[in-house]
Parts: sequence; C-alpha cells; structure tokens
Amino acid sequence: MKLQALTTGLLAATTFISGCSLAPAYEKPAVAQPVNAVLNSDAVAANGSPKNWQQQFTDPALQALIEKALAHNHDLRVAVLRVEEARGLYRIERADRLPAVQANANFNRGRNLDPVTGVSAVTESTGVNVGISAFELDFFGRVRNLSAAALANYLATEEAADSARITIVAEVANAWLAERSASQQARLAQQTLDSREATLVITEARYQRGLSSNMELQTDISLTESARAELSVRQQQRQQAQHALQLLTGGFDNLLTEDDTPLADNVIAAVAADAPSQLLERRPDIRQAEQLLRAANANIGAARAAFFPQVTLTGQYGYLSNDAADLFEHQTRQWAFTPQLHVPIFQGGRLRANLDVAHTRNHIAVAQYEHTIQQAFREVADSLVSGRSLHEQQQALQRVAAADDERANLARVRYERGISTYSEVLESERSRFASASQLLEINRQLLSNRVELYRALGGGIATHDS
Repeated sequence: MKLQALTTGLLAATTFISGCSLAPAYEKPAVAQPVNAVLNSDAVAANGSPKNWQQQFTDPALQALIEKALAHNHDLRVAVLRVEEARGLYRIERADRLPAVQANANFNRGRNLDPVTGVSAVTESTGVNVGISAFELDFFGRVRNLSAAALANYLATEEAADSARITIVAEVANAWLAERSASQQARLAQQTLDSREATLVITEARYQRGLSSNMELQTDISLTESARAELSVRQQQRQQAQHALQLLTGGFDNLLTEDDTPLADNVIAAVAADAPSQLLERRPDIRQAEQLLRAANANIGAARAAFFPQVTLTGQYGYLSNDAADLFEHQTRQWAFTPQLHVPIFQGGRLRANLDVAHTRNHIAVAQYEHTIQQAFREVADSLVSGRSLHEQQQALQRVAAADDERANLARVRYERGISTYSEVLESERSRFASASQLLEINRQLLSNRVELYRALGGGIATHDS
C-alpha cells in the first residue's frame, strides 16, 4: 500500500507541475506576402499542383527511374536514418518526464564475525525492493521544454526527409530530360554528319572533274569534321547524363534503352502555381524551418528554468530478511524517501551565457525561417517567369525551324538550277541544323522548367501531418 501511495503521489505531482513553463509563447513570425504580379496574376490558380509525382511525371520509363531512386538513393537513405535518430532522441527526452522505476533483488551469504560474541558464523540475507532514482519534479518546465525541443527537432528531420524526396524526384527528372535531349541532339548531329559526308562525296567528285573549286572542297571538309566533333560532344553528354542517373538511383546497371524519339510535351505535366498561403503549407523546407524555430523557442524555456531551484526525488520500498522464508513479513519492511533541493548560487556566468545563446539561436531560427519563405516565393516567381518566356521562345523557334527548313530546300533547288551559289546552300544548311538544335534545347528547358516549378511548389509527395 505504501508503494502504491508513493507511486500515485509521484504521478499526481508530475501531472500538477507539468503546466508550468518558462518558454516564451510561440508565435509564428509574420512574413510579408509577395505583391509580385506574377504570383498574384490569374496564372496563380487555387487548385495547385498534382498530389503525387506519378501525376506530374507521366512517362513510364521516368516513373520507373524515380521509383528506383526513392528506394535506393544514398542521400535519401541518410535523410531517413536521421529521422530515426531524431525519433530516438525525442523518446529519450520524453522518458525524462516520468519517474524511472526499477526493481532490485539481492542475496548475500558469507562468514562474518559477530561483534558481540566474537564468534564467526555463516549468515544469509535476502532483499527485494522497488524505487526511483533522482526523478526531477519539473516545477519550471525545464524537462518539458527539452522534450518539446526534441519533438520539434524530430519533426524537422521528417520535413527534411520529405524535402530530400522532392529533390531526388526533381533531380532524376532533370537527369532523364538531359539524357533524352542529348540522345536527340546526337541523332540530329548524326543526321548532320551523314548529310555533310554525302555532300563531301559529291563535292570531291565535282572537284575531280573541275566543276568545283578547292575552296568549296575545303569548306565541305571543314563542315564534315565539325559535324563529327559535334556528334562526339552529344554522345559524351548522353553518357554523363546516364552516369548521373546511375548515381541518383544507387546503382550502375543499365537503366535506359536506346531511345532518340522526340520528347512529347505531356511527359511532364504542366503545374499550376498555388496561392502564396498554400505555398507556406506545402513546402517541406518551410515547415522544417518552423519546427526548428519551435525547438529554439522551447530551448529558451529550458535555459530560463536552469536559474531556478531543481527538486529531485529518490525513494525505495522493499524487504530485507536473514531468512528467505520470512522475507515478506511485516517486520522486514524497509523504505526510504529522499527529496533533494539543488539551488544554483554561483555558476561563473554559465547560466546567463546559456540563456543568451538560446536567445541568439532563436533569432537565427527566425531569420532562417523568413529567408526560407522569401526564397520559396522567389523560386516560384522565377519559375513562372521562365516558363512564360520559354513558351514564347519555343513558339518562335518552331517558326524559325520551319522557315529554315523551307529555305534550305529552296537553296538546294536554286543551286542545282544554277540560280544561286554554293555558299547560299551551305549557309541555309547551317541555319537549318542550328535552329533544329535550338528547338530541341528549348523543348528540354521548357520541360525542365516544369520540374523546377514542381520542386518550388513543394512537390506532390504526400507527407505526414505535422
């Protein structure tokens, strides 16, 4: 009964004192919402981005790569392990808010000298007890604030892991786009080289018959070798993009099949931007910064509580008997109750310095939170502006490519009929291949811009409810 009363009393005291805290009331910093015309235009739709990356990245080959990266990426694995570490640290801090109860049992047998009779004899003793050791009565919220800080740090690591997932998805998508674009550029470079070599054969034959000049021959040789060098560059870019994909997916097996077909516009869905308030709720890095701010705020409370007296309790209840048969008799009971009061008197300025450090770290967390939000708005605005500009460039380059293609065909016909010079043919061919290459590049940039907007808006991976 005494043990039950002691335990009940400790739990009641713990519940009673848990409401006291010296941490400042947490208030989310007010950050000015952007008045940028891009973010507040009609393009900023309230429906937001897709809820998962599968809706955003629709190509089956790309989806397979993303799934592999999410399962095997080394950076993401580290982020997940850090979540597990933070969860364990939080559980340790949370355990300090409750008394640690331990049970002990001992048996002792030995020959001892009786101080009265002077005769040695074999004696035995058996004991059992339960107790608590140095349990802190958290009158001023020190332990509770440390626990709150650990919880906030744990939630921050979860947000960091979510941010890492979004980054991995975006990086895989960009690497895949780079590989596909390099493959298409290599195909165009091969076509250019084939055309140059065919033209060179004709020019050499004409030169042998005296129908072409040495200048024309050397020009064709130069253009042919330039096309060969361009093909080598594009092949190198494709291989490097494949290496990037291998690193992101955590393996070195062959991930891609030969595919140089043009990239369809719908392989990556267009993303509708959210309203600014929704951006604050979605981006994991913003939620991470807020959790770190909560942790810094709680640490101020713990630093303040260190200035006040600290009360700890140690107690035990049990039985000790020389005869195991009589162990649980009334007369063999033992108990001890030892409250201790620790009052900080002189610490050489340590406590004040700890509090100053806690305040400084809180100010740092506020500044980082504000910077993270401002950076998020900038990234979204930049992506929207870039997307609009790239779309206009794409339309213009489509018209340029069509015109250059028609111009090259006309120049060839005019040259064969003796109306125009060979230099006009070469110039029109250069323009045709250059505009085709530029169009391929702008198509990649436009799709990559959708990836960046997906990342800037916080992605579409479903996260936990903080």
